[in-house]
Amino acid sequence: MEPLHDDSFVVYLRPAPRPAERPQLPERPIFVCSSYAEARQFCRRRRRKTHNYVIRFIGDVGGGD
Repeated sequence: MEPLHDDSFVVYLRPAPRPAERPQLPERPIFVCSSYAEARQFCRRRRRKTHNYVIRFIGDVGGGD
């Protein structure tokens, strides 16, 4: 993603699974949050049966010496 989104959590909208004969629609980013808690709160407020939400961290991960 862009440098603007470094060290943030991005919420993606993923359409609910469809029958096997229909192709799955791609997920798309819809909201950028500064914390995981904020992203979870966003997902809870917008819960729908026709969509799922995926939260991904964008930025450097820790670890290593």
